[in-house]
Amino acid sequence: MFSLPVFSQSRFDKLIIGNKAFGDDLVGNWTYARARIKKIGDSVVINGNQVNGRNFCKIKGTIKMLNARNFIFKGTIAVYFDNGYGMIDNKRLIGQYLFKRTGDRQYWRLQQPTETGTGLFDHIFHYIDIFIN
Repeated sequence: MFSLPVFSQSRFDKLIIGNKAFGDDLVGNWTYARARIKKIGDSVVINGNQVNGRNFCKIKGTIKMLNARNFIFKGTIAVYFDNGYGMIDNKRLIGQYLFKRTGDRQYWRLQQPTETGTGLFDHIFHYIDIFIN
């Protein structure tokens, strides 16, 4: 559970609502797909699919902004990646995860599965990003 102060919802809506570039750098070979982020009632929901041949990155769930640079995603992230040389990642994350925007970057990056050996995405570094644009 994360306990950062809650960011103004109206300011957050201006940053996050809309069709945003989204994806895993490896799956898209640095070409990103789009995720639809919209407000339904009091919830902000995200649904995105990045597909490149057999490889994919999918995200579906809800977002809760903590501050201008951090939000909590709750839902499912699935990644299938085959580098063609016998290294295959086929993972599904279900739960609550932190996305963070650092420095002058124009995207939020999933924090937990960027380290290898964690049992999450444990063969290759996967950078899953959601862009402000």
